[in-house]
Amino acid sequence: MANLIEWLFGGTRSTEDISQPPPVSTPAHPFYPQDIKLPNYVPSPYSAFETFSIFLGALSVIIFPSLYLILNRASVTPRNRAIFIWFVVCSCIHLAFEGYFAYFHATMSEDDNILAQLWKEYSLSDSRYLTSDPLVVCMERITTVSIGIMAGIVFSEN
Repeated sequence: MANLIEWLFGGTRSTEDISQPPPVSTPAHPFYPQDIKLPNYVPSPYSAFETFSIFLGALSVIIFPSLYLILNRASVTPRNRAIFIWFVVCSCIHLAFEGYFAYFHATMSEDDNILAQLWKEYSLSDSRYLTSDPLVVCMERITTVSIGIMAGIVFSEN
């Protein structure tokens, strides 16, 4: 009977034989899938709120002078003023923010400047941006050049 129990249940085991589950290791980065390789990853020194606050502050340095320029023109309608500001912001985001990615995509995970931190925040939802996915790099380069320059041409015409 003991042999049957041993055969059915794999033998008798003492509590010392029971293996413990492997320790849970902390991932080297917060991005999914967690097995992507980011060998020189540097975590952000800022919280997400601080990162976006710095970004919005930098954008306001561009928006307020642009508003001042367009508000001094009495002939411009409020709708055209809003369109002008939209294209100023669009041009700046495509040329500066996406341009940063297009040029520094390979080293972005190890950079700690504010633009790299913004891309790391964005990469929490799409990690292809930190792995230099060829489609994403190509797409960002195209939109940086085409949309960034076109938006700049549109707002400079006003």
